Amino acid sequence: VSSPFEASDTPLLGTRLGGGQLSASIPEPGEPLSPGAVANLHRGQTQAAIAVAIGATEGSLRAAREYADERFQGGAMISSHYAVSQMLRAMEDNIVHAETLLLALLDVHDERTFRSLSTKAFDACEAALTDGVQVLGGYGYMREYGQEKRMRDVKTLRLLFGPLGPSSW
Repeated sequence: VSSPFEASDTPLLGTRLGGGQLSASIPEPGEPLSPGAVANLHRGQTQAAIAVAIGATEGSLRAAREYADERFQGGAMISSHYAVSQMLRAMEDNIVHAETLLLALLDVHDERTFRSLSTKAFDACEAALTDGVQVLGGYGYMREYGQEKRMRDVKTLRLLFGPLGPSSW
């Protein structure tokens, strides 16, 4: 069985978060879970899932750049085509936006704000991944290039650990 974490390009979380700490805390064995502890565990899972999603999105950007730099179409490399260069820039912007939101989540204590920011972080990753698939054109949907797996993995992470995932029911 394939796990969404297998293809992740995410660096270590401590490095990714600038040394910040995830908000989850694990109780001692035998200690009952309080509602606050369950909420903290869910928040930590969501933050970790967003970090993994960002790593997968960065991998998508690298693959899209490599492909755009080697694909020749219309008399030029496609990386020099205006639409493709705009997509690559939009991917970079979405990654920075998701990283910023992830860092902001470390200081959020309000549940409504946490859900809103985590939704926006997943949205930014998915928008970047969509552009990554489009840069590769039809190849973006083929398993050999890995873009479809990254998109599938991030969508799975969002469903499992996002603000509306099973752990929030």
